Amino acid sequence: MRNDVRGQEFRRLTRLLAPVLKQEGIPLSFRGYEEMVWRCEQMIEHHVADVYELARDCLHWAHYLSELKTLLCVLCETWQERLSFWQVRCSETQERTSISLIRELKKQIDLLKTYIDLLDAERVYFLQMHFLCMQAFRKTILL
Repeated sequence: MRNDVRGQEFRRLTRLLAPVLKQEGIPLSFRGYEEMVWRCEQMIEHHVADVYELARDCLHWAHYLSELKTLLCVLCETWQERLSFWQVRCSETQERTSISLIRELKKQIDLLKTYIDLLDAERVYFLQMHFLCMQAFRKTILL
């Protein structure tokens, strides 16, 4: 399990945003994620089938994270449009509830943007691991 700062922040934001995203119709599913990261970190040149399976699994995770990132970018744009609406409304009415809603929405948008960046970093990590696994796989079958 990766315990670097980025990995810890990714897990923290996943826990924080999961309920909010579920309300938006985007349930997060990271079942098997920690095991996959562990497998990547433990990768030494293993049996050909193991390396190939790891390469395939890394590619699957990279695709999942890419699709999730796309969904979250659309959600972020939706939230930004919602924020614009409330900012206009607040400038007209000066309601306290609108002001607090704007603050909360800005906070959620900032968290989501940070999470999107972390998702992309995880995606790149799995693509890099896929590449390394494929290199190891090629070495193994060429021997």
